[in-house]
Amino acid sequence: QLQAMSPTKLLSTILKVIRRMNLPTNVGSCSVILDVVMKNSSNPSDALQLAQALPFEQELPILLVDRIVNHAFKTKIVIDTNDRFHSIFFYEICPILEIAKLIGDDEASVIFNGPSAPIDCSLRYGDSKIIQNLELTCAIDGKNDALIMELLKERGHSPAFRNIDVQGTKKNRRFGKNPSMAISRNAYLEDTLLPLLCEAIDRKIKKAQTNKHYLNAWLGVVFDDWLVPIGNAKKKRAFDPICQKALDSFLGTGMPFLKVFFVGVSRRYIFGSDCLQLR
Repeated sequence: QLQAMSPTKLLSTILKVIRRMNLPTNVGSCSVILDVVMKNSSNPSDALQLAQALPFEQELPILLVDRIVNHAFKTKIVIDTNDRFHSIFFYEICPILEIAKLIGDDEASVIFNGPSAPIDCSLRYGDSKIIQNLELTCAIDGKNDALIMELLKERGHSPAFRNIDVQGTKKNRRFGKNPSMAISRNAYLEDTLLPLLCEAIDRKIKKAQTNKHYLNAWLGVVFDDWLVPIGNAKKKRAFDPICQKALDSFLGTGMPFLKVFFVGVSRRYIFGSDCLQLR
């Protein structure tokens, strides 16, 4: 029966098994079903459907989500940047998973709360099964990023470190010359990334004034670390000081969040810091 099921039906089955049998969240007892899930979704289309089937408002074992996300990357899924799931997958599911893996254990679990909820997700972790609220925000110039991708698709190349010169609407777009230009790593970190990080944090601090769920929550700041294409250790040396500098700029501002995590979209960089000293 399992072999004949679609990937989404298989995922639904395994979640029902976990609930009915009251299994521990490490889903070790469901490893056989997980193996069948992955085998039955071996192409990018099925792997994408499997990732899209991750439900909202239901507690999910971290190991289960991790296997599904890793499987999606392994099969090299392609998600159009205009597809709403592109943002959900790369700017919410993946960063939340990286944060949960950093602070949790094999029995940690996550609840994705959905787009209409006042907080993005809740994590359950540790021996006492602490429930921790977590909010996400992007330190990315979404409009310019979309124009970069559009120009890249049209011409096969696009500058990565400057605003795109463009006129007209989406249906009648006219791009300027947009020549590529060299920029030093330090200039990018200080002049481009740092302001984006600070703006992203500031938006959520201001929003906390009307959202009580942000008080003592954790904040995840997602940013594009692919623009510094270096190894994991070098990423730490490049990004850690900038992330700390962004946090330090909020000293004495009444920071509502207990912790702030900076997560690269590459899934190869994460930096976390306590924020009590900023209050």
